[in-house]
Amino acid sequence: MKQFLIRIIYLFAGISFCITANAQEQEMHEISVYAASGLSTLQYDLNGGTRDNRIGGGIGVSYGFFFNDYWGITAGGEISGYYAKARMQPFSGGDYVENKNLTYNYDVSNYYENHEFVVISIPVMFQYQAPLLLEDHFCYAAIGAKIGFPWGLRHKTSGATYTTTGINHDDNSIIDSPASEGFGTFTEKRNKHFIDYKTSYMLSAEIGMKWSLSHYFFLYTSVYCDYGLNDIVKTGSDQSFVSYNQNSPSTIYHHAMFDSSYGQVGERVSFTNKVTPLALGLKIKFTFMPPGKCY
Repeated sequence: MKQFLIRIIYLFAGISFCITANAQEQEMHEISVYAASGLSTLQYDLNGGTRDNRIGGGIGVSYGFFFNDYWGITAGGEISGYYAKARMQPFSGGDYVENKNLTYNYDVSNYYENHEFVVISIPVMFQYQAPLLLEDHFCYAAIGAKIGFPWGLRHKTSGATYTTTGINHDDNSIIDSPASEGFGTFTEKRNKHFIDYKTSYMLSAEIGMKWSLSHYFFLYTSVYCDYGLNDIVKTGSDQSFVSYNQNSPSTIYHHAMFDSSYGQVGERVSFTNKVTPLALGLKIKFTFMPPGKCY
């Protein structure tokens, strides 16, 4: 009987230790899903025009490990969208067509581009938290970095008017027709173009509250900021914005502002400089502590 009671005591002691260790281990881990929205745009200076910021956001999942009651580290994955609209004042330029020995000139009005950058990022954040108001609720701050693998970078445009002429260098005559040869006035219906891009690197920070919903469930509400460090456009801007379309002269062929320039040969001006993502908005994150195991 004595041996049986000793075994029962050992059993309950083992179960108690397991539950305590399990609870302590469980409180070290967090799994989260979140959504963010606000200003989510592309930052750049526009030569000869204006840039409008746009609203965007993203969704993601993350895993957090806490070293103690105050400090932790989180990592995960998210998909985000950054948007901007660029409007140009009327501009012009030209390009030399060698096999025809002519300069192809263009004047453009009512031109704009909607820019869209979608990126899959891996954020790594260091987090500090401390009790506030009540012991079950915390204020927190996090800072870290994100590496982004672009899903796509593209522009859309429509409605621009192009007036094209040519200078024949054989006799210095001006060519302003026919339209079938690419000379005259044309209106663009709709166009979209994908732009070569680079991996993005961003600094990230957020500050807010961690609300306790129960012992194992929390709700994060915060303000966040993502700041891009590098130029995300891969190609240069050496090529002329409008090029003579020798395969179909009556169809206007032009590049995106991010990878071209305007003006005459030798005097061309880039539309933009460095292009970087920028986001500032609100984030909501739902977090739970995963059930632990006792072996």
